[in-house]
Amino acid sequence: IKAVEIWHKNDGLSFVFLRDNERALVKLPCWGRHNVMNAVLALAAGTCLVGIYPVPAANSFRNFKMPAGRLEKYDLGNGGILLHDAYNANPDSMAAALTAVAERRGGKFLALVLGDMNELGEESPALHRQVGKKVAEIRPNLLVLVGELAAEIARAAQSAGLPAERIIKFTAGAFSAVVNLLQERLPADALLLVKGSRALALENIVNPLVTDSGVQS
Repeated sequence: IKAVEIWHKNDGLSFVFLRDNERALVKLPCWGRHNVMNAVLALAAGTCLVGIYPVPAANSFRNFKMPAGRLEKYDLGNGGILLHDAYNANPDSMAAALTAVAERRGGKFLALVLGDMNELGEESPALHRQVGKKVAEIRPNLLVLVGELAAEIARAAQSAGLPAERIIKFTAGAFSAVVNLLQERLPADALLLVKGSRALALENIVNPLVTDSGVQS
């Protein structure tokens, strides 16, 4: 059992699911290569344990919708895209989200709004710095940090070569200030990722941007 021929599409991902000599085309209406693995695991359970044939099992993903706050995609009009991934955050999910936007960026202006990753214990500062190094690798045009711990992301990103003028820090709860900044700085066709731990309530940044744009998920 495996996934092959993975394609990025404007509205998500597609791949071919292989089980023995059987093939089925799967279309996922979501971003993130890690979601291919999630889909393969679900297909493996459905075809091997329940006995569903691969093609009907693959077709079941046509009506799939990502849960709120988990790489939830909004088309902002004029080519702009917002990814709301602020239901929660840990080092692995942060890396997966950053990889997803890096793979789909193309020539777009890339903005990241990243908040604290909570409940990581004494290793928390080091884990935030790891995220900062990953951020520097993908070279966003704008990096907005929200929260005290997220400042470690900023330090590491700058140390790894991201220009200081691209980095802006806010305290937790400064929702209006962040929204105003984004509305001033983002071009209409920007790609924006918003991600952080649930406690930061970063949906208070997402919701005004979505409402003001009059867009759909």
